[in-house]
Amino acid sequence: MNKFAVEGADVLTPTGWVKDACVVIENGKFLSIDNACGQKIPTIVAKGLLMLPGIVDIHGDSFERAIAPRPGVRFPLDMAILENERNLIAAGITTFFYSITDSYEPGLRSRDTARGIIDFVLGEGKESLKTDSRIHIRHEQANTDKYDELCDWLRQDKVQLLSLNDHLPPAGDDYKLNRHLNSLRRRHKMTDAELKELIETAIGNKAEGLTQIEELVTLAHKYNIAIASHDDDTEAKVELSAKREVSIAEFPATIELAAKSRDYGASVLMGAPNLIRGGSHVGWMSVEAAATAGVVDCL
Repeated sequence: MNKFAVEGADVLTPTGWVKDACVVIENGKFLSIDNACGQKIPTIVAKGLLMLPGIVDIHGDSFERAIAPRPGVRFPLDMAILENERNLIAAGITTFFYSITDSYEPGLRSRDTARGIIDFVLGEGKESLKTDSRIHIRHEQANTDKYDELCDWLRQDKVQLLSLNDHLPPAGDDYKLNRHLNSLRRRHKMTDAELKELIETAIGNKAEGLTQIEELVTLAHKYNIAIASHDDDTEAKVELSAKREVSIAEFPATIELAAKSRDYGASVLMGAPNLIRGGSHVGWMSVEAAATAGVVDCL
């Protein structure tokens, strides 16, 4: 099988789709993509299937559910990550950014878990992982603990993408507070009083966290690490992202804000689940509306 053909699939090429094609491959390289197979070589029949380049997923956190499918239930990291990778490969994803939430929370989204994932993916996991595995740190502003360690990850080329997150609810916004509490309940077996104390402590760290973020932005630029903003929902936040020279705007709230992000040079990223659902789960703009307005660059 050093030389074989894939016959009958619709193939995506740089110039568009080739329908019902014959693809000849030798020693792992594509030799030709034609409309018919003229050679008598081993052939894989792929009628009715699509053949396209491997998908790059730069914001994937499905591995979290493999690690902790419900509050209080946790699987070993190596087992969970390998199980997650099987699903990635089955879905055609060949380059995967482990989007690790570096949060003030204990457990699944803690610094300890982040460290464990990074150590496995970049260490012993290299022998068993089949995807091109990268690290995307989703840093929460309110997580100020072990700041030097995070800086070291950037300096040591362990992080390829840094996104700047602040999921804490604004003071006095009961709707966002309840939404955040519901999110925390899905990950923790804690009482509401304990969760509210966790949030209050985190809010107290935001000022120090903002100073750290500005230093992280400088460090990321120094080491050529891409920076993403997250959930920009005001013009002021977009202006701050522009000042920070953010290159990816993740999930801006409106078409107007997405357009402003693109105006200063950022690429707008939106979630594929938004497209499948038909809208945002938090009531922001839909992928369909963004695509129609021409303000979305990738899913």
